[in-house]
Amino acid sequence: MRVGRDQHLRAVRDSVRRTAEGGPACLIVEGEPGSGRTSLVRELATEAGRLGCRVRHAAAGGPPDGPPLQAALDCLHPDGSGPEAAAARAAAGLLLRDTVPRWAALPAALDSLVAQVERWCAEGPLVLVLDDLQAADRATLQLWQRLARTAAGGRLPLLLAATRCRVPRRPEADLLCAALGRLGARTLRLEPLDDAETARAVRERLGAPPGPRLREAARLAGGNPRWLRELLRHWSARGLLAVGVRTVELRCPPEELPDPPEEVARRLRSLDAEAHATLRHAALLGTEFTARELALVRGTQVRELLGGLEEPFAAGLLDGTGEGLRFRHPVVRQALYADVPGALRAALHQEAAGALARAGQPPARIAAQLLGAGALEPWALHWLAEHGPALVAAAPGPGAELLERALAQSRASGPGDRRGWPDGAGGADGPDRADGADPQVLEEHLADAALLLRRPGAVERLALLRDRARYPDRRAGLAVRLVAALWDRGEPAAALAVAEDALAEDFPCTATRLRLEARLAEFRFHLGHWDAALAACARADALRPAEHSDPLPGMLHGLRALLLGHRDERAAAETELARAEAGRARDPRPSRSRPAYALLARSLLAERDGLLSVALDALRPALSGADEPAGARGGDGGGEFGDERPWVLSEIVRLALEAGEPHTARAAVAACAGLARDRPDRPGPAVALLRGRGLFGQDPQLLARAAAHGAVGARPLWRGQVLEDLAVAQAWHGDLAGARASLARAAASYEEPGARWDLVRSEARLRRLGVRRSSRSARRRASNGWEALTPAELKVALLVAEGRSNPEIAAALFLSRRTVQTHVSHILGKLQVRSRAQVAAQAAAQAAAQAAAQAASAAAGRAQAGAAAPGP
Repeated sequence: MRVGRDQHLRAVRDSVRRTAEGGPACLIVEGEPGSGRTSLVRELATEAGRLGCRVRHAAAGGPPDGPPLQAALDCLHPDGSGPEAAAARAAAGLLLRDTVPRWAALPAALDSLVAQVERWCAEGPLVLVLDDLQAADRATLQLWQRLARTAAGGRLPLLLAATRCRVPRRPEADLLCAALGRLGARTLRLEPLDDAETARAVRERLGAPPGPRLREAARLAGGNPRWLRELLRHWSARGLLAVGVRTVELRCPPEELPDPPEEVARRLRSLDAEAHATLRHAALLGTEFTARELALVRGTQVRELLGGLEEPFAAGLLDGTGEGLRFRHPVVRQALYADVPGALRAALHQEAAGALARAGQPPARIAAQLLGAGALEPWALHWLAEHGPALVAAAPGPGAELLERALAQSRASGPGDRRGWPDGAGGADGPDRADGADPQVLEEHLADAALLLRRPGAVERLALLRDRARYPDRRAGLAVRLVAALWDRGEPAAALAVAEDALAEDFPCTATRLRLEARLAEFRFHLGHWDAALAACARADALRPAEHSDPLPGMLHGLRALLLGHRDERAAAETELARAEAGRARDPRPSRSRPAYALLARSLLAERDGLLSVALDALRPALSGADEPAGARGGDGGGEFGDERPWVLSEIVRLALEAGEPHTARAAVAACAGLARDRPDRPGPAVALLRGRGLFGQDPQLLARAAAHGAVGARPLWRGQVLEDLAVAQAWHGDLAGARASLARAAASYEEPGARWDLVRSEARLRRLGVRRSSRSARRRASNGWEALTPAELKVALLVAEGRSNPEIAAALFLSRRTVQTHVSHILGKLQVRSRAQVAAQAAAQAAAQAAAQAASAAAGRAQAGAAAPGP
């Protein structure tokens, strides 16, 4: 396969051409086994022969401490016949005699061989190729350096080409390559094929590009051409490749492929016993693992792994990944894994899971071992019940599979047979035991996983578990998760009802009641019931123990600050914001402090003071913040902003456009599009994306769709903000009547919860565009003249008067060139002129007239004031 090697082939041909023309050249080809080093030097030899060069080629096959100059003699005299070969071998033979010190005989032997090469070069261009330089004896390495120095100094027509694998590492080979580099040698490194090059290699071999399944499966080769060839041959021989006119595709999913070809396992059996056993245990852990995990599975200390890992590293089978280790080629790991009999493999997985669990390793790593271990032992059921929440949060897919297996094991054993379960589980109080050892607990964990995986019926399953729960504390805890799930699914009324019903019950757990009150406060805020939201915050405040210096979670301080900021109660908002930020300083974890509301409040207060850049900076972390799904237990989302991030991104679009940062606005729209794509089942990202795109393009249609979205209808604040944006866009497009109507609807939405600051802001934004709330007070717009221009046309006209081109105006106002051209056409028509110069002249006359009118008005005012003043 030549794919991905075009640049290397050009370098090889350039070097051969240089030698054929009478100059020296030196090449070092580096790459892992199977990367194509030998194929590349074969191309070199073919090209050299075509250009009339003599080629001598050999591979260094003996051990580095073998007979001196063995590799050099094999290269210079491949057939070993003739008087020159006999003389060379006689010179080398002196190095083996005890009667002559090797240090004294070596220079003479090297001089003899160098002289021989010089004589050949005098007859014509010569190419010497030595494969596996790292395996050559020391004397050969010295000869190679002497030849390179002689060729460079004497301008001999000699090309020295050597291939090299960096493992095993040899200091002598490293020093030689460094010395050759100083003499002008060119090093060609054959890197693993990337995905695009792998696809091209598949197409070259099979005659058609790979389909999605085959693309994914081809990654098993790790970019190694040899392993890729072996895999394609293996799959083709088993009829697993469907070759079509347009694509080649696997007939089965990649996870259902058979074991790797025997050739891979055969090559691995050449490792010594300790290395092979170490790799087998490593294969249990997956493609990537840590030295600590491998030591635990091997039942040894990390320092004792060195012997078993030395050869795999030297052979290029493993390499480091920062803090961990990995198999360089996934197919190697698969071959090792498949080489272990199934029953033994399951037992090894069971032992590995126990060792990792006893050492407190991450739940996801332990679960991966249990999934390969067959039936779960009692300790594993105990572990799964205790660590289920952490497992589901870290790896919901594997967690759900493991939990389903545990529950199936329970059903298969029957109600009277509890073998395999911890003692006492599933007794009379089984469904409601809170000790983490009964099937009910596992069902709850599985419900959490189903929510995270967005499986159909997950919410209903959680509701059923809540209804079945007998103890109030457990029922309340399930209610917290059900409330979050219903809200995330876009059912605010149902979520509110569940929260209120749960709070009406008597249960002793204060922490659960606090979480319910916090969720209730959030819901009331979003639904526009702001007085009720503040009341919920106050009840939550009373639930905190007196010894806690911070009486409310940081999220509720931020929520109160945001609510009070919207109500334009500046001092109270600042006080709550300070408390929220103090709580975050004590515990900066986003999952605990939930800083989204505090950051929104900080942004609001900065905008209120006219500090748009500061307001934008407060929200800027949302552009890059990781937004994980809301957790099943209480809805705590990941990242800085959690579930509020989509709407925060749409606010960034608005603020960035007003602050003159269109690139930031564009990035916010792109981030919002990613959330909407990843979360199609949630309404928040979709409506935020409509708003963001509508703001960026000043598109009334998109903003109208956002305003009509069901998620906006339930939230007065969101509804008011989208209608305000719609009014601005309509005014920009000259629809002043529509803008006044949208502004009136926005004002009604703001008045519903008492968002006084939003009323002030919306009226100020629209006033600048000539729109006021009272439509009856607006006079009829003129049909021509400057009074006939819309706010958007007026801005364009003033920039035209300044002499700016359409592209410059488009950049200044964040419009498309076509939109600017349309505005210019309307301006020419309304002003009844034919050229941009005439627009400039009218603008100057208009400005002069306005200045004269203002001066006259000021003079009249002064005269009136003088006449009204009392006499002396």
